[in-house]
Amino acid sequence: MYRHVKDFSDDEGGTILVFVAMCLVVFLAFSAVTFDLGRMSATQTDLQSYVDHVALAAAGELDGGSDAI
Repeated sequence: MYRHVKDFSDDEGGTILVFVAMCLVVFLAFSAVTFDLGRMSATQTDLQSYVDHVALAAAGELDGGSDAI
């Protein structure tokens, strides 16, 4: 009985598969974070461009009077 337990604990077959699977999960997580950060940066740039255009359009409507817009 104890020999079977010892043989089972000495068996290292499949350990590389477990290691590769864990590394794959970490790699996919980092890839997802990188993709999300890239999209967030692109969205922020688009929003900033839109706000700049709106500010310039609003400034163009001002005529210098105290009752402007």
